[in-house]
Amino acid sequence: MTPSRTITALATLVLWVAIVVFSAVGLSGIFFGAWEFSFLPTNLETVSGDRTTFLNQVRFLKALELAAGIMIFSVRREFFERRTINRAVVALLWVTPLARVASLALDGVPHWTFVALLGVELSGATVVALYSIQRFGFSTREPITAA
Repeated sequence: MTPSRTITALATLVLWVAIVVFSAVGLSGIFFGAWEFSFLPTNLETVSGDRTTFLNQVRFLKALELAAGIMIFSVRREFFERRTINRAVVALLWVTPLARVASLALDGVPHWTFVALLGVELSGATVVALYSIQRFGFSTREPITAA
């Protein structure tokens, strides 16, 4: 099945936005630590426990975010052609907003900007999932090709 031009264009846009955002936010978080918290009504000085350990973990998680951006960039073409690559990227783009949904259920409602990010992330995940289903169907197996 061939996806529509619109869904293909939207999936391409989602991939490029993910590449830029994951890479830029991840890289800036590695070098500037918990800078995102400076925009929120949060005081890192009130974090109980070891602030250094907290920031160490933030930088580690930002490195994973950067790695996700690099990974998506490196497979951006294969996303459209290879089912296994496609499914891996779709999974990545779904697990991140689903973690926010879990946080809503377990921790409560965060700052409104993070609720808005959840909406954006779910929209992007939905677009790539729709592309994926239109392009490859529901199967997770690669088609067998003759050598």
